[in-house]
Amino acid sequence: MQMSDTDTAAKELWEKSFEDQVAIQAYNTAPVEALARTLSYHLRARYSQEELKNLHMMEMGCGAGPNLLWMAKKGIKVSGVDISPTALGLARNTLSAGGCADKVGQLIESSVVQTPFEEESFDGIIEACVFQHLT
Repeated sequence: MQMSDTDTAAKELWEKSFEDQVAIQAYNTAPVEALARTLSYHLRARYSQEELKNLHMMEMGCGAGPNLLWMAKKGIKVSGVDISPTALGLARNTLSAGGCADKVGQLIESSVVQTPFEEESFDGIIEACVFQHLT
């Protein structure tokens, strides 16, 4: 799948951003509080702790992976999409260091605008601080 000029520019921008963040150790390592709170309420109302282990959640624009790690620690299988290969490397490291490498489905380098997944591939999809950057 060929990237559009807009996606190519976005990839260059976010790759540079993550490289700069890594250089000064300033990338996000904590889950987005509002997302964790909202998702917690949603999950508690619908699933037992045991049922969480059967879920597969996707994060669009997963960055360094703190939201993925938060979900994986609840037993949820997680997948993520990010346009930056550096961000995906950070996400892999975050999940591995957090003891959750076994909960990873796929970490895919892609624009959130056009992903390679079939419809209904996931039990839920989350996004935080990504869509506002799209044209």
